Amino acid sequence: MELHLVIHDYAPQPPVNTFVDLTSLPPGSIGWMHQAFNNPDGKNWDGVVQAADVIVDVRDVAELHSRALYTEEAGGERFILTGNLFHWQDAWDALNIEPKLPGAPVGTPGAGKRVKHRLQYSNKKSKETFGFEYRSSEETIRDSWAEFLKRGWIESIKV
Repeated sequence: MELHLVIHDYAPQPPVNTFVDLTSLPPGSIGWMHQAFNNPDGKNWDGVVQAADVIVDVRDVAELHSRALYTEEAGGERFILTGNLFHWQDAWDALNIEPKLPGAPVGTPGAGKRVKHRLQYSNKKSKETFGFEYRSSEETIRDSWAEFLKRGWIESIKV
């Protein structure tokens, strides 16, 4: 499943920027989350899922794309849109914060905090240019898990 951002021509005023390059690093997909949520022990994950070390909420990416169209300072600039450093154990820990979400894997609580991340990304420029605060990893993971449950996408749990 791919999601595409469509900007309609009924904006209240013309955008200030004709070109803004926004990049989300590393590119992610709902497929990664589906694979991790349905195989929380990490067995049979492909290398991309295993290597995931940052997370950004798609709602934040959409909001920043929209803001870029109306923020003059963004014209001709490049931005890294990334939330927080991340390890899958952090996801399982987030799901087990009260109130715990149904079927949440446990793993080894706290182990994600001890992981050395291979790369560091800075979202300082996007935060300052757009006056923006990214959602927390916990909010992104909990909201995603709840949505997956609602849609019946977590194969081991039928709600």
